[in-house]
Amino acid sequence: ASNRWAMERLRATCDTLASDPKPGFNGRGIINVYRALTDAHAYSLRLDSATILSDSGNSWVESGHTAQVKLLFRNYLDSLPDANVSIELLDAQGNPISPGGHFSVSTIHIGPIGPIGPMQSSTATIFVTADSTTPTQTDLLVRLWLSDAAVGYTGDYDYFVVHANPAYLTLPNNLA
Repeated sequence: ASNRWAMERLRATCDTLASDPKPGFNGRGIINVYRALTDAHAYSLRLDSATILSDSGNSWVESGHTAQVKLLFRNYLDSLPDANVSIELLDAQGNPISPGGHFSVSTIHIGPIGPIGPMQSSTATIFVTADSTTPTQTDLLVRLWLSDAAVGYTGDYDYFVVHANPAYLTLPNNLA
């Protein structure tokens, strides 16, 4: 086993906090070494990278445009037969916002992903659109809820940030 496998095993077998004032921001809970050593199954699908590809060739989503976001997921523990990702948009304070305001995103289904080894990763693509009223220099926090109902894997999450509507001028958009 690798260091990362051990770290993910500890993270995945944490006990849930009895009182979590801000779920999804305080980690997985309290480390339970006994569970890490004895639980028959543990699941840990993680976002390895998020690459933002805008139509203007940069990593920003410009106002009125759509960017492609390529996501690479890596599975560190037991196989997941039907992995899914629900996407939640958050404001700068970490509060959920509804899609359709300044932004919209698509949802994804990953499907089966094997344990760490040859079948350990899967890619998916989502699209993020910033409408024409998006304020300058807006950061959008995207929370990915990772799950697989077939094995009871729920409540895991990961994040990435989308930068929208840069404050600088771009030749194709501002010199027309």
